[in-house]
Amino acid sequence: LGVRVAKLEKGADNVKISGQIRASYVDTDGRDTGRFRTRLVVKGAINDAWTYTGRFENNHYFDNSAAENTTDLNWAYVSGKLGGMKVDLGRQTIKMHDGLIIDEYVDAAKAVYGKDVKLTLVAGKGATGLGTDLSEDRVYIADVTTKVGVVGARVGYYKFEGHTTKTEGTGTAAVTTYPVKDNEIYNVGVTVPVAKGLKLNADWFQGDAAAQKDDNGYVIGLALGGAKAAKVGSWGVYANYYDMPAAVYVEPSFESYATVPQAAADDGFKGYEIGANYTLAKNIVAGVKYYDLEARETTATAETIWTEVVFTF
Repeated sequence: LGVRVAKLEKGADNVKISGQIRASYVDTDGRDTGRFRTRLVVKGAINDAWTYTGRFENNHYFDNSAAENTTDLNWAYVSGKLGGMKVDLGRQTIKMHDGLIIDEYVDAAKAVYGKDVKLTLVAGKGATGLGTDLSEDRVYIADVTTKVGVVGARVGYYKFEGHTTKTEGTGTAAVTTYPVKDNEIYNVGVTVPVAKGLKLNADWFQGDAAAQKDDNGYVIGLALGGAKAAKVGSWGVYANYYDMPAAVYVEPSFESYATVPQAAADDGFKGYEIGANYTLAKNIVAGVKYYDLEARETTATAETIWTEVVFTF
């Protein structure tokens, strides 16, 4: 019995649990809802070279949503070294840079090689059962980042196969949105320090989705500082301007925060975002962001206010 207990105690030392709780409120053109999201991350050492990471997520909506109190295991992957590359294998979030093209769950192999010049390769398919519009679609990414003096530079290639259309909403409210079948997207971007704590970000995109009116777009923004969870009183402000045809993004981060005009007739959106964040106490960060967006080809518009308080442990 004593031997068995000793083994359990040793095993427990190899497992670490961390988490995040986010309380958020969003209002889009007078339609509002609240959400309480809990994430628990379990990380265990397999051996000296490999680890396992899993993440459980629970969502509680304050509008009696059908999705209320759902719990999913949305991360489940192993990480290690292979031939000088860091690799992640399994279900994970694929988010490149600010997630302007994709920020989604993918069952994938991800490999990262290099330091001064970093190459990232991804191959996989959209995860099923997690509400992703990329379910079962093939995803391929090649991305290179480096620095030229003080300027950060990035070049990316994205290929998506198997998706024909996206459908937003259900029943009579369902809207068939833009096709992204066999889309290829190219991205070039830079980050330029303008002054102490102030950075300029600029990205250009070229897409190849069928049946789209335009195939290139851009995002340009300024960011000053940024709240750090461990530093009480730290803060940041930022602003971005978007001109994004539907052909140049698939499942981006901003879809999680704002209603985006994106039906086929809309051909994507343009508009601006402003936001701020502040560390209220250690590991407690508050944030607010505002989007004012309009369709590139129709009269559709959307104004969104998003507020949140994030607790980490």
